[in-house]
Amino acid sequence: MKEDEERSKGSQEPKEDIQSEGFVKETAREVGKELISQSKLTLKWALGGAVVGALALGGVGFWFLGMSGLGVGALIGGVLGGFLGGWLYMQIS
Repeated sequence: MKEDEERSKGSQEPKEDIQSEGFVKETAREVGKELISQSKLTLKWALGGAVVGALALGGVGFWFLGMSGLGVGALIGGVLGGFLGGWLYMQIS
């Protein structure tokens, strides 16, 4: 009888581990899905900011310095606009 009790106790312990592993996997999947969703939205805002920044600073650079100013302004505007767009989304959400 003692062996049966030990076997039943031994068989119950892995079931608890299996249940906790399932919970951890489910939680990890949910966290991963939410992280992917947030990352996509942040990148969309960053892309939008980069486009707006490149157009704005590129236009200003073209107005004052011509074609070389357009390239430099667009590059700087894209980088700054992307950073500010992503930062703005993170502040809003």
